[in-house]
Amino acid sequence: MTAPPMRKLVTPPAMLGLFFLLFGAAAVSLVFMPGTHSPVLALSVTGMAIVGIMGIRTTAVRAREAELALGEGERYIEKVAELSQDIHAIMDAESGAFLYLNPAVEDLLGFPAEAFMKGGRDYFYSLVHPDDLPVLRKHRETPEPPPPEGGEEPILEEIYRIRNHHGAWRWFRSRRTVFVRYGDGRPAEILAVIQDITQQRSFESALVQAHKVESLAALVRGTVNDLNNTLMGIQGYAEIALEGEQGPAFMHTSLESVQASIHRATGLCKQILSYTGQGRIQISPHQLNDAVRESLSAIETLVPDGAHLVLDLQNDLPLASVDLTQARHALLNLVFNACESLGIRGGEITIRTFMRSLGGTEPGAQGLRGDFVCLEVADTGPGTPPEILAKVFDPLFSTLHPGHGLGLSTVEDILKEHQGAVHAKGEPGRGDARWK
Repeated sequence: MTAPPMRKLVTPPAMLGLFFLLFGAAAVSLVFMPGTHSPVLALSVTGMAIVGIMGIRTTAVRAREAELALGEGERYIEKVAELSQDIHAIMDAESGAFLYLNPAVEDLLGFPAEAFMKGGRDYFYSLVHPDDLPVLRKHRETPEPPPPEGGEEPILEEIYRIRNHHGAWRWFRSRRTVFVRYGDGRPAEILAVIQDITQQRSFESALVQAHKVESLAALVRGTVNDLNNTLMGIQGYAEIALEGEQGPAFMHTSLESVQASIHRATGLCKQILSYTGQGRIQISPHQLNDAVRESLSAIETLVPDGAHLVLDLQNDLPLASVDLTQARHALLNLVFNACESLGIRGGEITIRTFMRSLGGTEPGAQGLRGDFVCLEVADTGPGTPPEILAKVFDPLFSTLHPGHGLGLSTVEDILKEHQGAVHAKGEPGRGDARWK
Protein backbone atom coordinates (compact mmCIF):
# COMPACT_ATOMS: atom_id res chain seq x y z
CA MET A 1 0.00 0.00 0.00
CA THR A 2 1.47 3.35 -1.12
CA ALA A 3 1.33 6.51 1.01
CA PRO A 4 -1.19 9.15 -0.06
CA PRO A 5 0.35 11.81 -2.31
CA MET A 6 1.45 15.13 -0.78
CA ARG A 7 0.13 18.34 -2.28
CA LYS A 8 2.29 21.27 -3.18
CA LEU A 9 1.46 24.93 -2.73
CA VAL A 10 3.44 27.93 -3.85
CA THR A 11 3.20 30.87 -1.45
CA PRO A 12 0.78 33.59 -2.44
CA PRO A 13 2.11 37.12 -3.05
CA ALA A 14 0.86 38.35 0.34
CA MET A 15 3.24 35.96 2.13
CA LEU A 16 6.33 36.78 0.07
CA GLY A 17 7.34 39.72 2.26
CA LEU A 18 7.26 37.60 5.44
CA PHE A 19 9.25 34.78 3.92
CA PHE A 20 11.72 37.22 2.42
CA LEU A 21 12.39 38.57 5.91
CA LEU A 22 12.70 35.06 7.31
CA PHE A 23 14.74 33.41 4.57
CA GLY A 24 15.98 36.16 2.26
CA ALA A 25 13.88 34.52 -0.46
CA ALA A 26 11.09 35.60 -2.77
CA ALA A 27 9.56 32.21 -3.50
CA VAL A 28 8.86 29.36 -1.15
CA SER A 29 7.17 26.07 -1.97
CA LEU A 30 5.44 24.23 0.88
CA VAL A 31 4.36 20.60 1.09
CA PHE A 32 1.16 19.68 2.99
CA MET A 33 0.12 16.32 4.31
CA PRO A 34 -3.09 15.06 2.72
CA GLY A 35 -6.19 16.50 4.36
CA THR A 36 -4.26 19.11 6.40
CA HIS A 37 -3.44 22.80 6.16
CA SER A 38 -0.14 22.67 8.08
CA PRO A 39 3.17 22.88 6.18
CA VAL A 40 5.64 20.08 6.84
CA LEU A 41 8.68 20.93 4.74
CA ALA A 42 9.86 23.94 2.78
CA LEU A 43 11.11 22.36 -0.42
CA SER A 44 12.70 25.30 -2.16
CA VAL A 45 13.86 28.81 -1.47
CA THR A 46 14.76 30.45 -4.79
CA GLY A 47 15.87 27.12 -6.08
CA MET A 48 17.85 26.04 -2.96
CA ALA A 49 16.58 22.98 -1.07
CA ILE A 50 15.69 23.57 2.63
CA VAL A 51 14.89 20.62 4.88
CA GLY A 52 13.38 20.60 8.40
CA ILE A 53 11.44 23.87 8.64
CA MET A 54 8.38 23.01 10.72
CA GLY A 55 5.32 25.22 11.15
CA ILE A 56 7.07 28.42 10.08
CA ARG A 57 4.34 30.97 10.85
CA THR A 58 3.16 29.21 14.02
CA THR A 59 6.69 29.02 15.49
CA ALA A 60 7.38 32.69 14.90
CA VAL A 61 4.10 33.75 16.50
CA ARG A 62 4.60 31.51 19.50
CA ALA A 63 8.12 32.81 20.04
CA ARG A 64 6.83 36.36 20.01
CA GLU A 65 4.03 35.48 22.43
CA ALA A 66 6.52 33.82 24.78
CA GLU A 67 8.75 36.90 24.63
CA LEU A 68 5.82 39.16 25.48
CA ALA A 69 4.73 36.88 28.34
CA LEU A 70 8.26 36.85 29.75
CA GLY A 71 8.42 40.62 29.64
CA GLU A 72 5.05 40.91 31.38
CA GLY A 73 6.22 38.50 34.10
CA GLU A 74 9.40 40.47 34.69
CA ARG A 75 7.49 43.74 34.91
CA TYR A 76 5.01 42.17 37.33
CA ILE A 77 7.75 40.89 39.64
CA GLU A 78 9.53 44.24 39.52
CA LYS A 79 6.30 46.09 40.34
CA VAL A 80 5.58 43.76 43.28
CA ALA A 81 9.06 44.46 44.68
CA GLU A 82 8.60 48.21 44.24
CA LEU A 83 5.26 48.18 46.09
CA SER A 84 6.45 45.87 48.90
CA GLN A 85 7.06 47.30 52.37
CA ASP A 86 9.84 44.72 52.88
CA ILE A 87 13.36 45.18 51.54
CA HIS A 88 14.06 43.10 48.41
CA ALA A 89 17.75 42.73 47.56
CA ILE A 90 19.76 40.83 44.96
CA MET A 91 23.47 40.47 45.71
CA ASP A 92 26.50 39.08 43.95
CA ALA A 93 27.24 35.78 45.67
CA GLU A 94 31.01 36.24 45.63
CA SER A 95 31.61 39.95 46.27
CA GLY A 96 28.42 40.76 48.17
CA ALA A 97 27.80 43.76 45.93
CA PHE A 98 24.16 44.83 45.70
CA LEU A 99 22.76 44.32 42.21
CA TYR A 100 19.22 45.43 43.05
CA LEU A 101 17.42 47.13 45.95
CA ASN A 102 13.78 48.18 46.04
CA PRO A 103 12.61 51.56 47.43
CA ALA A 104 11.69 50.01 50.82
CA VAL A 105 15.33 50.19 51.94
CA GLU A 106 15.14 53.98 52.04
CA ASP A 107 11.65 53.96 53.55
CA LEU A 108 12.73 51.70 56.45
CA LEU A 109 16.31 52.84 57.10
CA GLY A 110 16.43 56.35 55.68
CA PHE A 111 19.54 55.62 53.59
CA PRO A 112 19.29 55.78 49.78
CA ALA A 113 19.66 52.58 47.79
CA GLU A 114 22.61 54.17 45.98
CA ALA A 115 24.62 54.16 49.23
CA PHE A 116 24.26 50.38 49.48
CA MET A 117 24.93 49.88 45.77
CA LYS A 118 28.13 51.90 46.06
CA GLY A 119 29.35 50.66 49.45
CA GLY A 120 28.34 47.02 49.02
CA ARG A 121 28.76 44.48 51.78
CA ASP A 122 31.09 46.66 53.89
CA TYR A 123 28.55 49.48 54.03
CA PHE A 124 25.85 47.02 55.08
CA TYR A 125 28.11 45.59 57.82
CA SER A 126 28.76 49.10 59.16
CA LEU A 127 25.05 49.42 60.01
CA VAL A 128 24.64 46.02 61.72
CA HIS A 129 24.63 45.85 65.54
CA PRO A 130 28.08 44.76 66.85
CA ASP A 131 26.55 41.89 68.83
CA ASP A 132 24.85 40.49 65.72
CA LEU A 133 27.66 41.08 63.23
CA PRO A 134 29.90 38.03 63.95
CA VAL A 135 27.13 35.51 63.26
CA LEU A 136 25.86 37.47 60.28
CA ARG A 137 29.34 37.78 58.80
CA LYS A 138 29.91 34.05 59.27
CA HIS A 139 26.69 33.25 57.40
CA ARG A 140 27.54 35.65 54.59
CA GLU A 141 31.08 34.38 54.12
CA THR A 142 30.27 30.66 54.42
CA PRO A 143 30.04 29.04 50.96
CA GLU A 144 26.48 28.32 49.89
CA PRO A 145 25.55 24.61 49.77
CA PRO A 146 25.53 22.88 46.36
CA PRO A 147 22.30 22.96 44.37
CA PRO A 148 19.73 20.40 45.51
CA GLU A 149 18.94 17.51 43.24
CA GLY A 150 15.48 18.22 41.88
CA GLY A 151 14.43 20.22 44.95
CA GLU A 152 14.01 23.84 45.97
CA GLU A 153 16.94 25.99 47.00
CA PRO A 154 17.30 26.05 50.82
CA ILE A 155 16.23 29.25 52.63
CA LEU A 156 18.36 30.71 55.42
CA GLU A 157 16.57 32.83 58.04
CA GLU A 158 18.44 35.39 60.14
CA ILE A 159 17.38 37.93 62.78
CA TYR A 160 19.56 40.94 63.48
CA ARG A 161 19.54 44.68 64.25
CA ILE A 162 20.37 47.51 61.83
CA ARG A 163 20.93 51.16 62.72
CA ASN A 164 18.69 53.60 60.83
CA HIS A 165 19.57 57.18 59.84
CA HIS A 166 18.26 58.44 63.23
CA GLY A 167 20.75 56.18 65.05
CA ALA A 168 18.02 53.87 66.41
CA TRP A 169 18.36 50.10 66.25
CA ARG A 170 15.67 48.29 64.29
CA TRP A 171 15.06 44.52 64.33
CA PHE A 172 14.92 42.71 60.98
CA ARG A 173 14.18 39.17 59.84
CA SER A 174 15.99 38.16 56.65
CA ARG A 175 15.13 35.19 54.43
CA ARG A 176 17.76 34.57 51.75
CA THR A 177 18.38 31.93 49.12
CA VAL A 178 20.44 31.30 45.98
CA PHE A 179 18.69 33.11 43.13
CA VAL A 180 20.93 32.27 40.15
CA ARG A 181 23.67 29.66 39.70
CA TYR A 182 26.39 29.36 37.09
CA GLY A 183 26.42 26.41 34.74
CA ASP A 184 28.87 24.57 37.02
CA GLY A 185 26.53 24.95 40.01
CA ARG A 186 28.34 27.80 41.75
CA PRO A 187 26.04 30.49 43.24
CA ALA A 188 25.97 33.62 41.10
CA GLU A 189 23.32 35.76 42.80
CA ILE A 190 21.60 35.76 46.21
CA LEU A 191 18.02 36.95 46.74
CA ALA A 192 17.00 38.28 50.17
CA VAL A 193 13.67 39.54 51.51
CA ILE A 194 14.19 41.55 54.72
CA GLN A 195 11.25 42.38 57.01
CA ASP A 196 11.19 44.99 59.80
CA ILE A 197 10.00 43.16 62.95
CA THR A 198 10.82 45.87 65.51
CA GLN A 199 7.21 46.40 66.53
CA GLN A 200 6.60 42.66 66.75
CA ARG A 201 9.68 42.16 68.95
CA SER A 202 8.65 45.01 71.24
CA PHE A 203 5.17 43.57 71.61
CA GLU A 204 6.49 40.07 72.34
CA SER A 205 9.00 41.41 74.87
CA ALA A 206 6.31 43.43 76.66
CA LEU A 207 3.97 40.43 76.69
CA VAL A 208 6.62 38.11 78.11
CA GLN A 209 7.59 40.71 80.70
CA ALA A 210 3.95 41.00 81.76
CA HIS A 211 3.75 37.25 82.20
CA LYS A 212 7.02 37.26 84.17
CA VAL A 213 5.50 39.83 86.52
CA GLU A 214 2.40 37.64 86.78
CA SER A 215 4.62 34.65 87.60
CA LEU A 216 6.53 36.66 90.20
CA ALA A 217 3.30 37.90 91.76
CA ALA A 218 1.98 34.35 92.10
CA LEU A 219 5.20 33.16 93.74
CA VAL A 220 5.33 36.15 96.08
CA ARG A 221 1.69 35.60 97.07
CA GLY A 222 2.53 32.08 98.16
CA THR A 223 5.63 33.21 100.03
CA VAL A 224 3.85 36.08 101.78
CA ASN A 225 1.10 33.69 102.83
CA ASP A 226 3.77 31.41 104.27
CA LEU A 227 5.45 34.37 105.98
CA ASN A 228 2.16 35.52 107.46
CA ASN A 229 1.53 32.07 108.96
CA THR A 230 5.02 32.15 110.48
CA LEU A 231 4.48 35.59 112.01
CA MET A 232 1.15 34.45 113.47
CA GLY A 233 3.01 31.60 115.14
CA ILE A 234 5.56 34.01 116.57
CA GLN A 235 2.76 36.18 117.90
CA GLY A 236 1.05 33.21 119.57
CA TYR A 237 4.23 31.94 121.25
CA ALA A 238 5.11 35.47 122.41
CA GLU A 239 1.67 35.94 123.98
CA ILE A 240 2.01 32.64 125.87
CA ALA A 241 5.47 33.64 127.09
CA LEU A 242 4.22 37.04 128.25
CA GLU A 243 1.42 35.48 130.26
CA GLY A 244 3.98 33.53 132.26
CA GLU A 245 1.35 31.29 133.80
CA GLN A 246 2.81 28.00 132.60
CA GLY A 247 6.15 28.33 134.38
CA PRO A 248 9.75 28.90 133.21
CA ALA A 249 10.04 25.55 131.39
CA PHE A 250 7.05 26.21 129.16
CA MET A 251 8.26 29.79 128.60
CA HIS A 252 11.63 28.44 127.47
CA THR A 253 9.90 26.11 125.00
CA SER A 254 7.81 29.00 123.66
CA LEU A 255 10.88 31.17 123.18
CA GLU A 256 12.62 28.34 121.31
CA SER A 257 9.59 28.13 119.03
CA VAL A 258 9.75 31.90 118.53
CA GLN A 259 13.42 31.63 117.63
CA ALA A 260 12.73 28.84 115.10
CA SER A 261 9.89 30.84 113.56
CA ILE A 262 12.07 33.92 113.25
CA HIS A 263 14.72 31.82 111.51
CA ARG A 264 12.08 30.56 109.11
CA ALA A 265 10.78 34.10 108.50
CA THR A 266 14.34 35.20 107.70
CA GLY A 267 14.55 32.43 105.12
CA LEU A 268 11.29 33.57 103.57
CA CYS A 269 12.60 37.13 103.31
CA LYS A 270 15.71 35.77 101.58
CA GLN A 271 13.43 33.95 99.18
CA ILE A 272 11.59 37.17 98.32
CA LEU A 273 14.96 38.85 97.71
CA SER A 274 15.97 36.01 95.41
CA TYR A 275 12.84 36.62 93.34
CA THR A 276 14.07 40.15 92.69
CA GLY A 277 17.59 38.99 91.77
CA GLN A 278 19.16 39.97 95.10
CA GLY A 279 20.55 37.95 97.97
CA ARG A 280 23.52 35.57 98.18
CA ILE A 281 23.76 31.82 97.71
CA GLN A 282 24.58 29.98 100.96
CA ILE A 283 25.13 26.28 100.29
CA SER A 284 25.12 23.83 103.19
CA PRO A 285 23.90 20.25 103.85
CA HIS A 286 20.10 20.03 103.92
CA GLN A 287 17.40 17.41 103.63
CA LEU A 288 15.67 18.04 100.29
CA ASN A 289 12.43 16.60 101.63
CA ASP A 290 12.37 19.43 104.21
CA ALA A 291 12.48 21.99 101.40
CA VAL A 292 9.44 20.32 99.84
CA ARG A 293 7.45 20.13 103.08
CA GLU A 294 8.28 23.71 104.07
CA SER A 295 7.05 24.90 100.66
CA LEU A 296 3.68 23.15 100.83
CA SER A 297 1.69 26.14 102.06
CA ALA A 298 3.06 28.27 99.20
CA ILE A 299 2.54 25.44 96.69
CA GLU A 300 -1.08 24.99 97.72
CA THR A 301 -1.81 28.62 96.82
CA LEU A 302 -0.56 27.92 93.28
CA VAL A 303 -2.42 24.67 92.60
CA PRO A 304 -5.63 25.46 90.65
CA ASP A 305 -9.08 24.13 91.47
CA GLY A 306 -9.57 20.65 90.07
CA ALA A 307 -5.88 19.79 90.39
CA HIS A 308 -4.58 17.22 92.87
CA LEU A 309 -1.15 17.40 94.52
CA VAL A 310 0.71 14.12 95.18
CA LEU A 311 3.90 13.77 97.26
CA ASP A 312 6.24 10.83 96.65
CA LEU A 313 9.24 11.53 98.89
CA GLN A 314 11.97 8.95 99.43
CA ASN A 315 12.49 8.61 103.18
CA ASP A 316 16.16 7.65 103.31
CA LEU A 317 17.56 10.48 101.20
CA PRO A 318 21.06 11.62 102.16
CA LEU A 319 21.73 15.29 102.83
CA ALA A 320 22.25 17.44 99.75
CA SER A 321 24.50 20.50 99.50
CA VAL A 322 22.00 23.21 98.60
CA ASP A 323 20.87 26.71 99.40
CA LEU A 324 17.51 25.84 100.94
CA THR A 325 15.93 29.13 99.86
CA GLN A 326 17.08 28.66 96.26
CA ALA A 327 15.89 25.05 96.28
CA ARG A 328 12.41 26.18 97.33
CA HIS A 329 12.51 28.90 94.67
CA ALA A 330 13.29 26.31 91.97
CA LEU A 331 10.56 24.00 93.27
CA LEU A 332 7.93 26.76 93.22
CA ASN A 333 8.88 27.68 89.65
CA LEU A 334 8.50 24.07 88.52
CA VAL A 335 5.16 23.72 90.29
CA PHE A 336 3.98 27.02 88.83
CA ASN A 337 4.86 25.76 85.34
CA ALA A 338 3.01 22.49 86.00
CA CYS A 339 -0.07 24.41 87.19
CA GLU A 340 -0.12 26.46 84.00
CA SER A 341 0.21 23.28 81.96
CA LEU A 342 -2.90 21.85 83.63
CA GLY A 343 -4.88 25.09 83.35
CA ILE A 344 -8.63 24.76 83.88
CA ARG A 345 -8.61 21.12 82.80
CA GLY A 346 -7.39 19.97 86.18
CA GLY A 347 -5.29 16.88 86.67
CA GLU A 348 -2.48 15.70 88.90
CA ILE A 349 0.84 17.22 89.94
CA THR A 350 3.37 14.86 91.52
CA ILE A 351 6.44 15.98 93.47
CA ARG A 352 8.96 13.17 93.85
CA THR A 353 12.39 12.90 95.47
CA PHE A 354 14.78 10.04 94.82
CA MET A 355 18.42 9.02 94.35
CA ARG A 356 19.99 8.46 90.95
CA SER A 357 23.43 7.46 89.70
CA LEU A 358 24.66 9.42 86.68
CA GLY A 359 27.30 8.28 84.22
CA GLY A 360 27.96 11.61 82.50
CA THR A 361 25.95 10.92 79.33
CA GLU A 362 22.34 11.34 80.47
CA PRO A 363 20.21 13.98 78.65
CA GLY A 364 20.57 17.37 80.30
CA ALA A 365 23.27 16.08 82.69
CA GLN A 366 26.26 15.57 80.42
CA GLY A 367 29.49 15.48 82.39
CA LEU A 368 27.84 14.76 85.76
CA ARG A 369 28.99 11.52 87.34
CA GLY A 370 28.16 9.97 90.69
CA ASP A 371 25.14 9.70 92.99
CA PHE A 372 22.74 12.65 93.01
CA VAL A 373 19.65 13.61 94.99
CA CYS A 374 16.85 14.33 92.51
CA LEU A 375 13.63 16.32 92.63
CA GLU A 376 10.99 15.68 89.98
CA VAL A 377 7.79 17.61 89.26
CA ALA A 378 5.40 15.81 86.88
CA ASP A 379 1.99 16.84 85.63
CA THR A 380 -0.76 15.25 83.56
CA GLY A 381 -1.16 18.23 81.21
CA PRO A 382 -1.32 18.08 77.40
CA GLY A 383 2.36 17.24 76.99
CA THR A 384 5.11 19.20 75.26
CA PRO A 385 6.23 18.92 71.60
CA PRO A 386 9.97 18.27 71.01
CA GLU A 387 10.49 21.65 69.32
CA ILE A 388 9.18 23.38 72.47
CA LEU A 389 11.19 21.20 74.85
CA ALA A 390 14.35 22.33 73.07
CA LYS A 391 13.63 25.97 74.03
CA VAL A 392 11.97 25.84 77.46
CA PHE A 393 15.13 26.89 79.31
CA ASP A 394 15.90 29.81 76.98
CA PRO A 395 15.66 33.24 78.69
CA LEU A 396 12.33 34.96 78.02
CA PHE A 397 10.98 31.96 76.11
CA SER A 398 7.22 31.60 76.49
CA THR A 399 4.74 29.31 74.78
CA LEU A 400 1.88 31.60 75.91
CA HIS A 401 -0.77 29.10 74.86
CA PRO A 402 -1.79 27.03 76.73
CA GLY A 403 0.77 28.05 79.36
CA HIS A 404 3.47 30.68 79.84
CA GLY A 405 6.37 28.31 80.65
CA LEU A 406 8.06 30.98 82.77
CA GLY A 407 10.80 30.71 85.36
CA LEU A 408 12.50 27.68 83.84
CA SER A 409 15.61 29.61 82.84
CA THR A 410 15.85 30.68 86.50
CA VAL A 411 15.61 27.04 87.56
CA GLU A 412 18.46 26.15 85.22
CA ASP A 413 20.61 28.98 86.63
CA ILE A 414 19.98 27.78 90.19
CA LEU A 415 20.94 24.20 89.32
CA LYS A 416 24.13 25.35 87.59
CA GLU A 417 25.14 27.28 90.72
CA HIS A 418 24.71 24.02 92.64
CA GLN A 419 26.77 22.01 90.11
CA GLY A 420 23.58 20.18 89.20
CA ALA A 421 21.37 19.98 86.13
CA VAL A 422 17.74 20.18 85.08
CA HIS A 423 16.13 18.10 82.35
CA ALA A 424 12.67 18.19 80.80
CA LYS A 425 10.83 15.46 78.97
CA GLY A 426 7.33 14.92 77.68
CA GLU A 427 5.40 14.18 74.51
CA PRO A 428 2.28 15.85 73.11
CA GLY A 429 -0.87 13.83 73.64
CA ARG A 430 0.61 11.66 76.40
CA GLY A 431 -0.60 13.94 79.19
CA ASP A 432 2.75 13.84 80.92
CA ALA A 433 5.59 16.32 81.48
CA ARG A 434 8.52 15.81 83.84
CA TRP A 435 11.11 18.25 85.16
CA LYS A 436 14.01 17.02 87.24
